[in-house]
Amino acid sequence: MIRRWRFNTVAAFSLLLCLAVIAYWGKHAWSSRHMQFTLWNRYDVVPDKVGIMVWPRPKDRWKHPEPVAFVPYAGAALLTSVMPILWVLLCLHGFRRRNGSCPRCGYNLTGNLSGVCPECGTRVIAVKG
Repeated sequence: MIRRWRFNTVAAFSLLLCLAVIAYWGKHAWSSRHMQFTLWNRYDVVPDKVGIMVWPRPKDRWKHPEPVAFVPYAGAALLTSVMPILWVLLCLHGFRRRNGSCPRCGYNLTGNLSGVCPECGTRVIAVKG
């Protein structure tokens, strides 16, 4: 039960991150002005139409004339959408197996009074149809 709660919490947090990335992407894709900010007083973080670029500060730019890192919005959105997609799939999978099915293999146990799944041999509570 605790594992399920943790998974649900991580999936919800990941969904919020995904929505935040998509909103940030939408804001900067149609905006003409981009805000620049400093990270750890060493790097300039510059949002662009396709992603976020991290440049060295101007005093160190002669050493590194290219961006130090580039994070595309689409990649970040895909990465943060994995957990919510898994959560939806697992919820649908669990819902499908609850209605008179074997909890192990999903075999339909409607009309089975023996208490044993004929497909995998798992003991189940007899389903009254």
